[in-house]
Amino acid sequence: MKKVLLLIILSLLLSFNFALGNSLIFFKGELPADMYVWPWGFLEDPAVVPGTGYTPGTGSLRWVTHDGGEWQGAFIGLNSNVGVDMASIWESDSVYFKIKAPNGLAASDTMYIWLYDSRNSDWDYASYYKLESFHDIDDGNWHQFSIALKEFIANVNDINKTDIVAVSFEASSSGIASEMYFDDVWIGDPDINLTMTLFNGLTVSEGVSSERWGFADNSFIIAEGEGYAPGTNAIVWENNTSDGPWDAGIGFSFNNQDFRDSWTDFSLKIKIKAPAGINDLALLWWDPNWNTATRALSDVTWNGEWQLLSIPLADFTVDEGFDTSRVYYFSIGPVATAIPERILITDIWTGDPVIDLIAPPAPENIRVDVSSPYVNLIAWDNIATENGETYNVYASLFPITDLGLPGVYIVAANVPEDQVAVHNVYYPLSEGEISYYYAVTCTDAAGNKSDTFGSTTTPFTNTGKKRAIISLDAPQNFVADGDFSDWGDIVPFKLNPARNLYWGNIKDSLDYSANCYVAMDNENLYIAFDVFDDVFSWSADNTVDWWEDECIEFYFGFYELGIPHSYFFRGAEPDYRLVFLPNELDLWSGEMYAAGTENYYFEALGESDYVIEAKIPFAQIQVAGDSTYTPKAGSIIPFEIFAADADVADGGCESRLQLGDNAALNPWGGGPEVWTFAWVGIPSFTSVEENNPIKVSSYYLGKNYPNPFNPTTTINYSIPKSSDVTLYVYNTLGQKVKTLVNAKQTAGKYTVNFDASNLASGIYFYQIKADNFTKVKKMVLIK
Repeated sequence: MKKVLLLIILSLLLSFNFALGNSLIFFKGELPADMYVWPWGFLEDPAVVPGTGYTPGTGSLRWVTHDGGEWQGAFIGLNSNVGVDMASIWESDSVYFKIKAPNGLAASDTMYIWLYDSRNSDWDYASYYKLESFHDIDDGNWHQFSIALKEFIANVNDINKTDIVAVSFEASSSGIASEMYFDDVWIGDPDINLTMTLFNGLTVSEGVSSERWGFADNSFIIAEGEGYAPGTNAIVWENNTSDGPWDAGIGFSFNNQDFRDSWTDFSLKIKIKAPAGINDLALLWWDPNWNTATRALSDVTWNGEWQLLSIPLADFTVDEGFDTSRVYYFSIGPVATAIPERILITDIWTGDPVIDLIAPPAPENIRVDVSSPYVNLIAWDNIATENGETYNVYASLFPITDLGLPGVYIVAANVPEDQVAVHNVYYPLSEGEISYYYAVTCTDAAGNKSDTFGSTTTPFTNTGKKRAIISLDAPQNFVADGDFSDWGDIVPFKLNPARNLYWGNIKDSLDYSANCYVAMDNENLYIAFDVFDDVFSWSADNTVDWWEDECIEFYFGFYELGIPHSYFFRGAEPDYRLVFLPNELDLWSGEMYAAGTENYYFEALGESDYVIEAKIPFAQIQVAGDSTYTPKAGSIIPFEIFAADADVADGGCESRLQLGDNAALNPWGGGPEVWTFAWVGIPSFTSVEENNPIKVSSYYLGKNYPNPFNPTTTINYSIPKSSDVTLYVYNTLGQKVKTLVNAKQTAGKYTVNFDASNLASGIYFYQIKADNFTKVKKMVLIK
């Protein structure tokens, strides 16, 4: 699949190629304007991460999280299909790149480096090199690789050496799960003017070690708020007691940097604030052999104000043997005599970095339009001092005082300036009025996020569209056999082409639609699908990939919805995908249930329609290191259903349905941040009359959840007709310790919360009586 997509992409790119002949820079601290990255096989696509590059103050390309599928790779190519002529250096030069793997790489990890020419009619016109040994790359440092061009092997046909357009880094079907960072990716010996930041106005750059010596206190001191720009910082020089740059100074060490091309073209930029009459300062660059390039600042007039210095590197006086290709240290010190005065130093860099460290203010004047049912439109005043900023919009049923509180979640992310946010509003099990508070944050074009947020002080009420819930009344006497009578009065999630079409053409609900029933108890997830499909085309003989055939993907997170994940998390907030196929059910943990076994049932109802039932223990869904999940009544979790319809045998997918409103990306590629949500049980903001708008046919007392509990638990029950109802809690001596219900109630389902804060740990019983119905169940309180 990735080969086909690559050919399409290459054929569509029309931008002009700015690369120079006999060399080609693919990545150097940032992605060049004439390059693009195309990834595949990742849960989180490779992205440029600021501040992580080999050169301080620059970025690197982060590789992480193999998706568990087939090949994994990152392709870096020219926006133009006009390549660069490398023929003259093919026998003498190399492909160069650097890799850092903070957690190391496995001995079995293998990477392929591919080169491509511009012929896009056949993937066979490419060459590769298989890198099977990463040596000792587990130290968290950068490691340089160079692979001779002549060592690349033609995939099928020889590559056109006069027409090179791209490089890719790839791993085979097992993938590389470890985190890696790539930088300094190029062919040949390109001219590189080095942009490097040592101190950015707030802090010392990542990858730079700072120190000072020859002072009464040799601690490295930063004066907050005393920088050149308002709100920025400065490095402090004070109480110097030693003479000369060898005996006193402030120093910065970093990876060896190649200044050969920069030395004649670039300048050192630095801002210094010093009182009049100080002894002369000196600036020094050092190579690993302690040769120096020195510039005394004897020509600067100090007057207690900031001096903005731009000193050409060519103006530094170099020692014989100073190696401009291996500069690793920069220092500031006295020329010959101690400087005891207080001096401030900031903004130390070479080249012209784009530095914006000031967080934007919080958005103001948030307003909400609730004039249309089911949809709230949120607007705010753009930050006038920013350009290209984006906004995140949060919602909660309660006033928002902290974005990290439970129940506060993002409803619109990365909204561009001058646009409004859309919040689709739902209500559990019926239409109903629901009220939300909102908050908005701003992220500027440099990635700085507002320190605070704007919020509404009053709620906005609108009618929510009916949505099913994940029932905490597990199907009674459940058997995975396709008999839906187990599901009783549980309301299904409905996927209908009229409102849930993600892609393709489905003429009506008989062509393709689905009802999905979902329930939980303390140990298991129960799922059933009743699928209407005019043509069921799956066969064991089909050769198309499973995602191109009849299948249903079921996504969820075992945690309270909050700030959505951009990829599948593990640990405390784990995300999962289940894949329902005609022959098997695949779990995220790697386990598989074959159809027809105790836990999984799939039945095709002739040549159209099919049914599914499954019972899946939480313990078999979760993977090592994930938190144990216990359902909590009224909670809200990330949730999505993605169903594929294939009408022609072995012909591939023709259409898809998606439960949620966000169809910008599919739930696999887009990750949890594009999923919708589901309530687990009945949330507390509904009334008991609203708890079950459908008819109840029998008396029922559910298991409390969680169980064991501390100190609260929830009990569900139902009555089929108006009755006098009592629900009492007893200890093991038969003594009544709590009255939960003592009232006449109408037919319906009910939820009661039991708070045992004032009771001791132990076994308790709860008993319901309604007309002639009596039922007792046990629960355990553990404190």
